[in-house]
Amino acid sequence: MNLPEAFKNYKVGTVKEGPLHFFSLFTAEHWDAENYLEQTHHGTNKSKKFSRIMLDYIDDLNWVRQLQETPYPIKEYITSLLNQKKPTKAKLLSNLANKKRKIHVEVHRGTIVNGDQIQYNNIVRTTSCLIDFYNSSRKRKVEKEEAEKEEDEKEEDEKEENGKKPSTWQDWLKFLKEHRAAFHPYSPEANGIIRAGNGVSSKPYLDRNMYRRHVDVHEVKLNEVPEQLRKIVSEVTETDGLDAFRRKIKQEEGNDDLGFLESIFLQCFDQRYEAYTSPFADHKYEDTFNQLYIWPFMSVVANYTTAKNGKVGFQTGQPRLESMSTQLKAAGIIVNDKSCYKTDGLLSLFATRNVELLLVETSDHLGSSDQVKIKFDHHKAMFGLLSMIKTVAGEYQYASLEQFSTCKFFYLHGAGKDLQLWSLIYQEGVFDFWLEATVHILPKFEDVDTFLPELVEFFWLVKGLLNEAVKNVESLREEHLCALRKNKFQLSKLTNLNSFVNPVIMKLTQQQDILGIGSLGPMYSPPHH
Repeated sequence: MNLPEAFKNYKVGTVKEGPLHFFSLFTAEHWDAENYLEQTHHGTNKSKKFSRIMLDYIDDLNWVRQLQETPYPIKEYITSLLNQKKPTKAKLLSNLANKKRKIHVEVHRGTIVNGDQIQYNNIVRTTSCLIDFYNSSRKRKVEKEEAEKEEDEKEEDEKEENGKKPSTWQDWLKFLKEHRAAFHPYSPEANGIIRAGNGVSSKPYLDRNMYRRHVDVHEVKLNEVPEQLRKIVSEVTETDGLDAFRRKIKQEEGNDDLGFLESIFLQCFDQRYEAYTSPFADHKYEDTFNQLYIWPFMSVVANYTTAKNGKVGFQTGQPRLESMSTQLKAAGIIVNDKSCYKTDGLLSLFATRNVELLLVETSDHLGSSDQVKIKFDHHKAMFGLLSMIKTVAGEYQYASLEQFSTCKFFYLHGAGKDLQLWSLIYQEGVFDFWLEATVHILPKFEDVDTFLPELVEFFWLVKGLLNEAVKNVESLREEHLCALRKNKFQLSKLTNLNSFVNPVIMKLTQQQDILGIGSLGPMYSPPHH
């Protein structure tokens, strides 16, 4: 379509960095593929990466199209750009090469003309020169980028020499503030959250370069299965049939680790033996997904998660997320059976004050391909995590921000044929939303050799992270109580966690809030399992 005259000079006004900056730098009438190829991805071999650049071009156009601020005529124009036939690789690269050619110019007292003789007052001197405009400009740009990179590396080296780890959180805080107008209100970014993880894409909103750096420096604690237990898993999977497995596992005696392993084995074989040998059509219900692949294993994890003061337990069915009810009531919203947040499972530390640590969301039956439902449940759980973290900040408000920044909260997502474990933690004014692990479910009995080791590793990690989370929350509680005892008559002078940790809390409902949420991610590249 022809771009209306009134919109030819339109620019996106909220992007400052990365290839997306192209749409802020150039007006809409210059958003063609050739110009994008020329003006972005500097320092990249554009011939080898041509297909990747064109995919980025399409993704970036789609990103601009879905912005709330983008006028309708511009959205129609972008649609036409996406639908029109793209020039071939040879054609675009040929045009790009032609723009790099050297041209002969003459300089007349500061006036540049392309080889034509002109009369300009009384010309005193004429200078002939060869100028490669593209290469000189490109060289300056590369030199600038290299200088900036060296400066960043120097700053990070200085931080490491001083005992400080390089931090990206302040960079993210600045990014989120500058681009707030571009974010959908239900997106992680609009709520101060950086969602990431190995295999998770930066799309739709995060700057690619910052994101890569963020993932590279992100601290990941490994909770690997000990070699002794790995050996047992291998031996068990080599047995033939359920009876042989039972005889083998009964030979093993010992510590809690072996007890945990035995419980996972028995859940895998005993409680799901009927499912392995029954028609796959029996898996078409959400409750079946929970009963076979989530609840039994989370109950085992809860039994092997220890607390110094209190007990850890896992609730099945549709337990209420009390943190959400607490926050909605604090905001003056009436909460009843209809408006409360009903989870698909909830793991809590039951003590003087109960602390909800992990919620479960299951998106329909095993193998469901309803991506809109999966993404809706993801964002619903995200706000659930925010309510959990805000409630704990309120309960233990006089503890230190440093200790609070060690407290992780989790959600387990049954999505398609995967189980995903996500964590949320507060870091320097930003919430770190991280994909900790994924296990791909293989429901057939003959796949047990592959599936059982992966299942053990996944829930071993869940157990390790939850045990660490319980310890950190208990330390937070002790700090809070200690501050109360020491400052009984001057509490108003204490630093309050509520002044730092104050996210917006929303309870999403599928009927009202699902529209448009499918474009908010998470997206995965490369495949996440």
